[in-house]
Amino acid sequence: MSLRWRLGSVGALVLLLAYLALANFFPAERREQAWYLPDEGLRLGLDLQGGIHLVISPDLAAGVAQELGHIKDGLSQQIEEKKITGARLFVEGDSLEVTVGGASDAEGVRELVADYETLQVVDSGAERLTLKLTDEWREAVHERAMQQVLEVYRRRVDDPQTGIPESVVTRQGRD
Repeated sequence: MSLRWRLGSVGALVLLLAYLALANFFPAERREQAWYLPDEGLRLGLDLQGGIHLVISPDLAAGVAQELGHIKDGLSQQIEEKKITGARLFVEGDSLEVTVGGASDAEGVRELVADYETLQVVDSGAERLTLKLTDEWREAVHERAMQQVLEVYRRRVDDPQTGIPESVVTRQGRD
């Protein structure tokens, strides 16, 4: 193929694309009235309109801490009802620490903890218990937290007034 044909083909292609792109500079009413303009402009995807791909990771440890806080409140109430004195409960990291005044109080707390299917005793001393969520319950807490995060983002992104049209909110990986 000669150089003249190649230059002519490239020039014709550039003119065709320029003609199609020209329609984007006119409003839809004007394009419909003018016979020489295409009826539809080029539809720009979100990436060409300045769109983004955003990957976030929620703090799932906060969900575990919140779950332990709820369990701590319930366990504190049961300890008061059972009249175990000197027991202190506090959440430390991903565990629930229980300190008691004596061995008999520790045994009473162990009996209460045995009723919780979601807790396991990790470390046990004479006056201190370290409790953690079972692996199954921890996974359930993570799954619930992820579903809540996805739902909140979907509501915010898909909002017809302030959201992004044609958006996709999806989960990638475990977290």
